[in-house]
Amino acid sequence: MLEFRFPATLFGAFKQKKVIFLLAKNNYRRSYIRELTSLIKQQRMTRTPGISPSEWKVMKVLWAKSPLTAVEVVQSLADAEDWHPNTIKTLLTRLCRKGAVAVNKHKSLYEYRPLFTEAECVQTESKSFLDRIFGGAVRPLLVHFVEKQKVSADDIDELKKILRRKQK
Repeated sequence: MLEFRFPATLFGAFKQKKVIFLLAKNNYRRSYIRELTSLIKQQRMTRTPGISPSEWKVMKVLWAKSPLTAVEVVQSLADAEDWHPNTIKTLLTRLCRKGAVAVNKHKSLYEYRPLFTEAECVQTESKSFLDRIFGGAVRPLLVHFVEKQKVSADDIDELKKILRRKQK
């Protein structure tokens, strides 16, 4: 039998911490695996997890290079953050529970790798911000930043180019 473990956050209908699929070795094994893979991809596209600001810092380390052990993540964050190693390990555990990070155990070492790309998470956070603060409307967002922030001539030119491309 093959055993697959996935974070429960990938499957909203389930309350368990882990969803376990046991696949018997039979003629249908490959089709079950294809169905399961398809289901996971669909869930991933719609369910990127919410990530706290502290968790973002850990994710940026993992996006830069992965897989990494917990010790390597701690070392990477040691210069930038004044966090205790246990704090970083707690953040890694939270990210695993949310389904943002996968963990592989090799003997006594745990290797962590992101399950979502940085672009996917940025997309989710951007949409969440736009919806919460500006009711999903892009115009008030752009007006706010252009009026309230320092915007260089180069930034304005770049925005014009992007808007022209979008208009076509």
